[in-house]
Amino acid sequence: MNKDNFAKLIKAIEKDGRTRFSMSCFIGKIDAAKEVIDSLLSKDLPINTLPVFSLENVETTEMFNCDSVGCIAGFATALANDWKTPEFLQEDKAMYEEHWQSFEEEANSFLGLTALESNNLYYSKNTSVWKMVKWHEPERYPKLEWDEPESVIAFHKNNNQSWKDNNAEIDLQSIDYKAAVDVLTRIMNGEIMLGNVSTFGIPQYVEKEV
Repeated sequence: MNKDNFAKLIKAIEKDGRTRFSMSCFIGKIDAAKEVIDSLLSKDLPINTLPVFSLENVETTEMFNCDSVGCIAGFATALANDWKTPEFLQEDKAMYEEHWQSFEEEANSFLGLTALESNNLYYSKNTSVWKMVKWHEPERYPKLEWDEPESVIAFHKNNNQSWKDNNAEIDLQSIDYKAAVDVLTRIMNGEIMLGNVSTFGIPQYVEKEV
């Protein structure tokens, strides 16, 4: 892990996340009327729940600008490229959907993450860090939402299932910038590990020595 770059990422999301953070795409633009966006912002609410256009619909001179939104990997890629269009997209922006792996690789290189670690951070898969923290700390992350009814989650818990032993996932759009900053900070500080070979790729809390 590159802690210096983690700190830069956290600072960037803290600064602009309310208006520019969305886990729905690597880089895109909000797909909502200006009145809807202004209404949210006037109430000091983040824009992460709004639908977004993916990159090929962002018609601007630079991809990372005041109109663009992005996820954790998108912000990391922007930082890695000094907020300029990455080389892998300069010629064929229309091929955005085929470049998800390039976003992952640039972000991973910047943050010092393995592919295994980043899969648990960038996505809402069955073993994501988002699922782990929501399962164990729902009071700390009240805005994270399950893709299944709460009654189903309660059933899993009442049957003493481990958080990773069911197919429930977190709705990516429910991850706001504050939750992202909090989880990223805990990862940087060594409170949470994203998973490695010894943990079979499963995130876990790190117990501090007394």
